[in-house]
Amino acid sequence: MLTIKAEIQKDKKRNDGTYNVKIRFTLGKTVKRISTIFYVTPKDLTETFQIKDSCKLKFEIDKVVNEYRQKCNELDFERKGLSLDEIMAYLKNDQGIHKPIDFIRFCQDWIKKTVVIVGVTSIGVSAFEGCSSLAVFHCFNKTPPTIESYKRPSFPKYGKKTTLYVPERCGIKYNSSDWGYYFENIIEME
Repeated sequence: MLTIKAEIQKDKKRNDGTYNVKIRFTLGKTVKRISTIFYVTPKDLTETFQIKDSCKLKFEIDKVVNEYRQKCNELDFERKGLSLDEIMAYLKNDQGIHKPIDFIRFCQDWIKKTVVIVGVTSIGVSAFEGCSSLAVFHCFNKTPPTIESYKRPSFPKYGKKTTLYVPERCGIKYNSSDWGYYFENIIEME
C-alpha cells in the first residue's frame, strides 16, 4: 500500500535554522521523497517533528499531499503493478518537467495569493488594480506600509472576500490605517 505524507527530516536543518518540507512516498519497504517549496522553523513543529496545526503553511502543505494522493489514485498504480520508481517518474513528468507552461493560468494562480515582504514601506498607486480575484494577502510589516492613492486606489475594495494576515499584535494598527478601508478581514498571524 502506498502512503504519502509530509515529512521533516531532523538531520536536515539548514544554516538559517529552517527545515525543508518533503513529501514522503512509501511503497512496501521502498521510500522516496520529493522536496517542496515550503520551509518551516522549529516553532512550527511539535516535539516529534510533525507540523503544528497552527503553522500558517499547514493548509498549503496538506493541499500538496492531497494532490499527490489524487494523482496516484488516478494512475491506478496497484492494478498496473507499478513500482515506486515508476510512480515517481510519472509524478515528476506530471509536474510539468516536459510540459509547456500556460502563462495565463500561471499568472491567475499566482495572483490569488500575494506576499508583501518585510521592508516594503509603501504600495504604489494602482499596484493591485484589476486583481479582484485576490483571496489571501500576507503583510509581514509590523508598521503598515503606506498606501498611495492620490488619483486611483492601490487596491480594489475587497470587503469580506479577501483576508489580510498581519503580524501578531498589529491588527489594530492595520485596522486604523488605510488598510482597514480596503480589507474587512484582518487577522493576526501567530
